[in-house]
Amino acid sequence: MHKACRRAYGNYAIATLVGLGVNDWRCLTPADVRGRVVPVLLYPVDHLNVGEIAFALDTLKRIDTIMSGVRSFYQGKTSALVRGTNAFILLTRTSANDWQNLALCTDKDACAYIGNPYPWDEDNSRFIYLKRIKSEVNDGRWNTLLAHSSMRLAAFVTLGASPTQTPTWCGAADSVEGGVLVTAPSNSYAACSSTTNNPPDYEDAFYGAAHELGHAMGLPHSDDPGDPADPKDGCLNNPPVYVFSDTNPNSNLLRPANLSDSIMCLGKGTSSELFPFEVQKLLPFLLGWH
Repeated sequence: MHKACRRAYGNYAIATLVGLGVNDWRCLTPADVRGRVVPVLLYPVDHLNVGEIAFALDTLKRIDTIMSGVRSFYQGKTSALVRGTNAFILLTRTSANDWQNLALCTDKDACAYIGNPYPWDEDNSRFIYLKRIKSEVNDGRWNTLLAHSSMRLAAFVTLGASPTQTPTWCGAADSVEGGVLVTAPSNSYAACSSTTNNPPDYEDAFYGAAHELGHAMGLPHSDDPGDPADPKDGCLNNPPVYVFSDTNPNSNLLRPANLSDSIMCLGKGTSSELFPFEVQKLLPFLLGWH
């Protein structure tokens, strides 16, 4: 299918899926995704069967809802257009069980609890889930689109329609270089309702996707001093720092009392904040993105 897309639409076109049906193949070119957030559902090929077609379509709708809300969040806070596409499917050779274990092993204690299926390494284990996603993205030739457009790829993982374990969260380091943001397996199962308050799993999924999209668009953690020589990282793990003015020694006095409400800090799901100093950092990207 990749060869067929290249013949029809040029060397940088790739084949992708909008469902699990036999007629759900589509071709995408860099022009189709340029300047857009593109959600991609990584689907284990061991769950590729007719019985999961309806589940896959429902999952794509859930992801579309989350990412539509995330894009609206940034557009509402910055007044700058944040475009996106519908969600696509990428079949992966990584099994559902491996996806679960890879995610759990981003956390030392969780990995030990399941018997360390991926031996713990202090420097690398937080990143093995991310590295596997990037590998699968490259195998699916999405790296071709990433290299020839200004898209941001939002990677969601599913364990299939009937996972043997409850889809889990991830530990630290949930974004990768090259325009790819990564979410936990649990996020693709999160749903909301238009008639009731959002359940906690949706609020968590919204925060996770929006936080990582912020990183993919160039935002640091909201209290990160941005000093590469400073090994400390993580919102509110540092001494109080307010980065609106890196040259003013008194800028920490301007630190918002509710800094933890920022989407780039701990956040509050759909009620998270994006402060003016964060908007100022983000606007140059958004205004030049398209």
